[in-house]
Amino acid sequence: MTTRIATRVVDAVAWVELDGADRLNVIGTQTYTDLADAIRTLESQGSVRAVVIHGAGRAFCAGADIEEIRAFGSRDDFADFIHGFTDALDVRPGSVCPRPNSACSLAEVVRSGCRGSSPSGWPPRC
Repeated sequence: MTTRIATRVVDAVAWVELDGADRLNVIGTQTYTDLADAIRTLESQGSVRAVVIHGAGRAFCAGADIEEIRAFGSRDDFADFIHGFTDALDVRPGSVCPRPNSACSLAEVVRSGCRGSSPSGWPPRC
């Protein structure tokens, strides 16, 4: 079963849930596409000031959907999967979080490695 993306906004905080607890919220093609779409939608809402991504159940995310990867017929299928995943993370290409306290793109968080490398200081140093 595909991990679904569920979103809700409470006050100025958007909650994005990876909803696939039965498989530890694995991420496959449909999931990363839906996640990018959800982030794009949330970023377009001026009232959203923060985005929290969390996993349903006992884990945040086990990683890539190995079952989907096993079904690939060639190295090109795997390359397409990886490129699709990284492209989906670039929901705001070139974004460096121009507004303090705003939701950064998922790509910026991943790229920075949580070292606070963007001008706004987000994400914080881990």
